[in-house]
Amino acid sequence: MLGERRGGYLKERGHDMLAPMFLSNRRQRISPRTIEAMLAAWCRKLSLPRLHPHAIRHAACTRWYHLGMDPLEIRDLAGHSSVAQTNLYLHPDVSRLRARYFAAMESASLASAVRSESPTDAQLAGALVLPN
Repeated sequence: MLGERRGGYLKERGHDMLAPMFLSNRRQRISPRTIEAMLAAWCRKLSLPRLHPHAIRHAACTRWYHLGMDPLEIRDLAGHSSVAQTNLYLHPDVSRLRARYFAAMESASLASAVRSESPTDAQLAGALVLPN
C-alpha cells in the first residue's frame, strides 16, 4: 500500500529537472532518508549527539545571514517559496543589531547637523533681496 502511494506521489510530482546533489554508488539520487541515516551513522561513529539534516540546513541559513547575505539569496539557496519562510531560520544577532542601530542613528544625526548648518529658505530669500 505504501509503495502504491509513493508511486502515485512520484507521478504527480513529476520530474524536477534538477541535477541530484548527492549520488549513490549506483549513480542514483540519494533519498533524504538515506542522508539522514548516513548522518546518524557519522554521529554515532564520532560520539556526537544525533543531528537531523534539517538542523544543518537551519545552521547554514543562520550563518549566511550573519555573514551579511541577503535574505532573498538565502531563500533561493534554501529553496523556500517565500522570504517569510526563510525568516524562520534567521536569528538576529543582538550585538549586530545594536551596532547597526547606533550607526544609523549617528548617520541621521550627522545629516541633521548638516541640514541645520545650511541656510534656511527664508535666509536665502532675504539674501537675494536687491537694494533699491
